[in-house]
Amino acid sequence: AHPPPERQFSWPVSTEVRTVALAAEARAIGLLRANGAFSLIDTATWQEQLARPLLIPLTNALRLAIDPHATCVVASTDAGPLRTWELPDGTEVAAFVGHTGRLEALAFSEDGRWLASAGADHTLRLWQVGTRQQAAQFPQEHERVTSVVWSPDANLLGVTFNDDELEIWERAT
Repeated sequence: AHPPPERQFSWPVSTEVRTVALAAEARAIGLLRANGAFSLIDTATWQEQLARPLLIPLTNALRLAIDPHATCVVASTDAGPLRTWELPDGTEVAAFVGHTGRLEALAFSEDGRWLASAGADHTLRLWQVGTRQQAAQFPQEHERVTSVVWSPDANLLGVTFNDDELEIWERAT
């Protein structure tokens, strides 16, 4: 039996946190509040890493992903492209354009070179992060994707669905 986990930190926020994401390599957690304020918290010191919260002007942001090195953050809304901001300065850069409709899940590969996105348009898309170009698209027959996760070597992608299905996709090399 494992001991119960210990709470490491409690961060008081004055505005509802809409979504949270982890940048594993950088040991950072990103918080996106309902008012669009994005904060990046260092998990070693529990201090804010940005000089000031980044304003992500998406009051209806649903999904958030931070690359493993905490150099960019990607957010999605009910519709439209995946929008991207560089960290720590908050410059908005080119979007990942392709999905039509709401985004259900986002995940960066551990090396930060790939982004997987799944949408209500019943597609799973793989993106090359450096070029922001779509590398592959897979149609989905399920009603809704609930999560996507990469294997450590970025060759496998796990996808779960609301109908209790799990699919494993192998990225062509």
